Amino acid sequence: MKLLRFGISLLFPLLAGVGLLRSLAELPSLVRFEHFAFLYPGRFAEDHILSDRGDLSEFKITLIDFSEDEDHPLNIGTYEIDKETAEIMGPEGSRPIEWAQFLNQTRLADDRLTVITSSLSWNDADELPLLALQEQISSTSNLVIGLRGELLNSEAPLVEYLRSSVIPDDSFSSLNLPEIDHISFQPSVTAPIFGISEVRGLKIEKEGEIHRVPMLVRWGDQLLPTLPLACLLTTHGIQPSELKLGPSGHLRFGQTGIILKLDSRGFTPLRSTAAPPQSASKLQVYPEQSETYKVIVLPDAPPGATRLAAQLQQALSQRPTPLKTYQRFHLTIEIAFMIVMALFLETRRFWIYLPGFAALLGGSLITGYWLLLTPLLALILVHLFIRKLADQAKDRRK
Repeated sequence: MKLLRFGISLLFPLLAGVGLLRSLAELPSLVRFEHFAFLYPGRFAEDHILSDRGDLSEFKITLIDFSEDEDHPLNIGTYEIDKETAEIMGPEGSRPIEWAQFLNQTRLADDRLTVITSSLSWNDADELPLLALQEQISSTSNLVIGLRGELLNSEAPLVEYLRSSVIPDDSFSSLNLPEIDHISFQPSVTAPIFGISEVRGLKIEKEGEIHRVPMLVRWGDQLLPTLPLACLLTTHGIQPSELKLGPSGHLRFGQTGIILKLDSRGFTPLRSTAAPPQSASKLQVYPEQSETYKVIVLPDAPPGATRLAAQLQQALSQRPTPLKTYQRFHLTIEIAFMIVMALFLETRRFWIYLPGFAALLGGSLITGYWLLLTPLLALILVHLFIRKLADQAKDRRK
């Protein structure tokens, strides 16, 4: 009888633990619990380490550092449409046909990004020059145009030229974003993607050289990228419709792109030092000497336009670097550990449990292997339940 009780108290907990080991990947709620309970040193570090969690059936979790890499400065330049530039563009100044010629002269095959920080807007422009400019815009790869937004409480529907810039709201519904419902200067041409370069009345928080920069704005029930985010999407070749927000507030740009951390308002901290712009005439006279990332600032550009290059510089330097990958033990090792744990429980020597668990935790962190927690808890709980039933039966016999 004693041998039978021993077999039952050993067998049933093992069946519960091993059964859960085999089927855990099919139980989403327990999968989420395993991810939540996973412990690693970076969890207590500064918020520049992200846990990239893979399929639980393999249980691979990679720690990723996405702090700024200052060893790889980007080739970014800020250019101002000044008087000298306007003289080269032509006697009419910054008109559609001159802008068409400007884009044609300054376009290079290896351009990674071209940003025009203000809308190309004319109320009295002729159709043919606008068509010529539109053709040049279509031929300029990786082009982004900035627009100034404001909130008039007009409940106006989203304008048609912003449809291609809309970001799905699915992942961002919990964020309290700045709102707009009007574009101050309607663009006369259509860009591949527009970004909101300024929201009238929105104050940017400053901490020295670090500004909290908005990444998203809301127009009714639609989301739009700000100018920095539109630039980052363009440099990664990602459409606005592909952008997703991770459960911990991280924006990840593809599998190998940058990672940005957003707060509850959709802001991210970026270095925003204002760089003195060069004359854009350099682009016309010596285009081959220009940077592959170009920020073109118009005279009517928002005050923060000269800080855009520094913001992109820091954001694009935040490339994820894998630090360490953890994965679960092989199934045979996990089952063997379950058997040893069940035997330990049978000894009823509780002083063994805590050192044993500490050794398991330390060994897992050192070796990069991890034992799933839920099957172990199931084994312990079933064992305690059977022990309680056995103790109650023993008390009734006395």
